[in-house]
Amino acid sequence: MNRREFLQTSAGGIGGIALSVVPVHGQQDTDPNPKVVSQFAPPKPNARGITFDGESLWVGHEKDNGDLIYELGTDGRIKQSFSFPGDDTMPDIYGITAMNDHLFAVGDEFILHESRQPVLYKITKQGERVTRYETSGSFGYQGIANDGTRLFVSKGEQIVRVLTTAANQYRSIGVPQEFQGLCYDGTDFWGTANANIFRFTSDGTVKQRFSYPADYGIGIAHDGRYLYMIDKDQNRIFKLDPDVAGGNTEAGPSTQQPDSDGDGISDSQDENPQKPSTARSHRTEQDSDGDGVPDSDDYAPDDPEVQAKSDLEESGSSGIGPGFGPFSALAALGGASAYFLKKRMTDE
Repeated sequence: MNRREFLQTSAGGIGGIALSVVPVHGQQDTDPNPKVVSQFAPPKPNARGITFDGESLWVGHEKDNGDLIYELGTDGRIKQSFSFPGDDTMPDIYGITAMNDHLFAVGDEFILHESRQPVLYKITKQGERVTRYETSGSFGYQGIANDGTRLFVSKGEQIVRVLTTAANQYRSIGVPQEFQGLCYDGTDFWGTANANIFRFTSDGTVKQRFSYPADYGIGIAHDGRYLYMIDKDQNRIFKLDPDVAGGNTEAGPSTQQPDSDGDGISDSQDENPQKPSTARSHRTEQDSDGDGVPDSDDYAPDDPEVQAKSDLEESGSSGIGPGFGPFSALAALGGASAYFLKKRMTDE
């Protein structure tokens, strides 16, 4: 039997509990656009919410005489679908998230002609409705995410609300946009606002902001590496790599290795990645004269005939300095002889 519960709301909170609003801050500039790895059409039009449970994508839809929730592979292949058995008032699904072997979906039910009832559902992955939460006012929830314990919902204003059963944890987070899609990657949140994607922390600090090659992002999911974005206007699901910039061709995993101290040695190979190493990487060495000896070890980095000081001595040079070969030394000696000859003639 489905258990039915009721959540009261007030202008400032849930269950009459006041909500604190944390102001948004952090960088606002747009970062390089993420690369489109692939794209595919959702199972049917009017896809809204999307989530990833570690194995599959789950996509929610608006009501249009068909199933509401589809389980997909990350390539778009349909695994299963279901509606809500025995439910006379089919809801529109706006957002969906997978938590602890269940799905949580937010949406609206039609209860009277042109009258909507905002709802939150807890559903099994086989399509059985476990719990139905009503509200006493219009939540207007659009996106939903979770951190394994708590639910986070976005609504039609610049806040994200935290929903838990603990009264002291009902609060709001100030965010830079009205997010229609929301997800959590284990560390940060990702939100969609039309043609922008925001990455932000649990206190609302913006870490990254992207544009993407579509206009109306209404759902977002993260699989630990890639983002999946539902675009309403194009009726497509885009798979994006936020670590690779730009382009529309398929991209593999990024091969760029971080080098925190800039010493030319990747952090994974550097004994102290925060301190520049005295050891030199072969990738950063320069050989100006092409003699096979790096400039840093070459006594005459501009003379391919000289690599060490002994090379000058063996050639009869007195070691004038790096970059001077035997012909240069001879020219210098001739110049000095001409000077003294001219001086002698003048004196006479």
